[in-house]
Amino acid sequence: MALTWILVADRSGAHIWQTRGRNLDHVKEIAHPEGRLHDGELESDAAGRSFASHGKGSDAMEKSESPSETVAKRFAKELADVARDARAKGAFERLFLVAEPGFLGMLEGALDDPTRQAVAGTVKKRLVDADAAHLVKALGDRIPTLEA
Repeated sequence: MALTWILVADRSGAHIWQTRGRNLDHVKEIAHPEGRLHDGELESDAAGRSFASHGKGSDAMEKSESPSETVAKRFAKELADVARDARAKGAFERLFLVAEPGFLGMLEGALDDPTRQAVAGTVKKRLVDADAAHLVKALGDRIPTLEA
C-alpha cells in the first residue's frame, strides 16, 4: 500500500500528515506567523523607480502584488520545497493538498513537475487547525482507506 502524505496548509502554517492505510499520523508542523499579518503590518518598500523610456527622469513602477500576497507566495514555495525534498527521498508516493482556494493555487503553482505528478488530489477547504479525527471525517471520501 502506497505511503500518502497530506499537506494541510494556509498562509499562517501547515501540518503534514501521513497514512499507509487506516491510520493518520502527524509528521510535522510548519509555523508561519508572518502569514497572519496584514499589508500595513508587513515591511513594505515604496514603489520601485525606473528610468523613463522617453525624456529625462524616472517613473514609479507599479507593484504587481500586495505584501501579504508576496509573503503567502514565499511560504507556498517553502512548502513546495519541503514536498519536493520529501518526495525525492521517498517519504511518500502520493500527496494530497488541502488548503483554502487562493492558497491552494499558490501551492500548486510552486510545485515542481515530479511532485505535481505525485498529487493524488486536492481539497479546497481551510482545515489547517483540524485534528486527526476531523481530517479523517473531512477527507474520508477522498482517501477511502482512512478510518475514524
